[in-house]
Amino acid sequence: KVANVKMLSTPDQFDPHLNQPINTPTVQQQPEPGDTTFEMPVQPILSSSLKSLKTTMDQEDADSKKLAKALNYIKQHTVTTDDVKNIAGWIFFDDNRLTFVQQAYDRVSDKNNYSDIAEIFTLEEGKDRFNKFLKEQ
Repeated sequence: KVANVKMLSTPDQFDPHLNQPINTPTVQQQPEPGDTTFEMPVQPILSSSLKSLKTTMDQEDADSKKLAKALNYIKQHTVTTDDVKNIAGWIFFDDNRLTFVQQAYDRVSDKNNYSDIAEIFTLEEGKDRFNKFLKEQ
């Protein structure tokens, strides 16, 4: 009975460009009323030294070790408020973030923007302690 089976015909080669619109503008669909729209957060552009620090910090499991790497970095570099916000965001706990931002203050080139850092704290207590620190400077 195997001899009676017909061979399947070989399908045509797939052509990914066949019947594809060329040079047609992309149509952006407008949201319907009641739809929820999401925007992707803007990824900060990091200097090569900050990328290296992030990679090093990502390899650490313990938050205290992440903090130690961050503190070592600011001892060797002058940073901006945005740099401090980025680095503090790679640290998990508010207590460690507060320690970092307090230590980083003297190494920041744009102290007039330092109040922006309050937004990195997840707990109100962390924000309050940061604001108190900032008022004392």
